Amino acid sequence: MKKTMYAAVALAMLFVISATTVNAVNVKPEKLHTLQLDCADLDDSDILIPHALRLGDKVGVIAPASTSDKVNEAKEVLEKAGFIPVISDDIDCGYLGDPTGEKRANAFNKLVADDTVKAIICLRGGYGSMQILDRIDYRKFRENRPILVGYSDITALHSAIYSRAHVITFHGPMLASNYGQDESFECLFKMLTDNLESPDLKNIDHSSFKVLKKGTA
Repeated sequence: MKKTMYAAVALAMLFVISATTVNAVNVKPEKLHTLQLDCADLDDSDILIPHALRLGDKVGVIAPASTSDKVNEAKEVLEKAGFIPVISDDIDCGYLGDPTGEKRANAFNKLVADDTVKAIICLRGGYGSMQILDRIDYRKFRENRPILVGYSDITALHSAIYSRAHVITFHGPMLASNYGQDESFECLFKMLTDNLESPDLKNIDHSSFKVLKKGTA
């Protein structure tokens, strides 16, 4: 069955809503007020969907936790797909070179503040992602609402951004962790790009989905 980008958004929203809440990712209690200030009065009617990605758009590359030696490969993936890569500041510092998370948070916020950057895709996950939660500019994220893609410990960012900015983000392949998995990126970009439909949803072996046990959720 063909899905439009907005069907993909609905799927992404299910992932985010069911993900770990921000209170469960070890943010210090005294820091929670910094997460709540900007969007404390928002409710489910205020949820925002990012703008569709277009060929030729700028796409940020970020390492919110651990760095990777595949930055050039990440650029290759984006350029091959028709996008302009924007490499974040201090992308090679990692949590060992940035124990407080300040540099990584500043790099993330700089991409978010640039309204010409329409999407941000993580290089990889890592526990250090949780260190930047209390430093994210949630107001600016809601204002510019870039597409954010990642998984694993990037779930901490998904949960915090949904909780504090009420913007939909996406669980999807990461530029270093999934380098070489061309089909994964092809599927991702087809779902996120305007005027393109996503491919049939199938298992990795190309078999169709089937219901193992009927029920409701």
